[in-house]
Amino acid sequence: WFYALSESVVARLRAADVGRANTVHIVVRNEHLQDTTCQTKVPPTAICGDVAKTAYELYCRHFPIGTKVRMLGVTVSGFDYHVEQLSLDDALAPQGATYEKKERMENAVQMLRSKYGYASLQRGLVLEDEKLNGLDIRGKKEE
Repeated sequence: WFYALSESVVARLRAADVGRANTVHIVVRNEHLQDTTCQTKVPPTAICGDVAKTAYELYCRHFPIGTKVRMLGVTVSGFDYHVEQLSLDDALAPQGATYEKKERMENAVQMLRSKYGYASLQRGLVLEDEKLNGLDIRGKKEE
């Protein structure tokens, strides 16, 4: 579910063209209808895997195993609006190239989904769960 929700969040982030986000939030409603929110700062990202991993880590850190969840939400904030602060460390670190590759891959996935429909390309992780397989988390109808 974290990957499915994060894909929707990142797709809206890209559509809004606000750059990368530096904060990941989750909201969890338990069986008693009590909402709990958690958030954490992350390096600026617009990558689904980064958002999903951080959201899952937040959940694992703040909710015990066996917590009954009635509602789960993932959001991001702290947009950079495509303004990037450069430093010497960033210039020397090879991880920037890795981020750019991931970003290009996610852009290609988004283009394929917009052309052929959301269910045309799914993560292997999602395919293992019958409830998530083929689910369009964004709720758009295919024409």
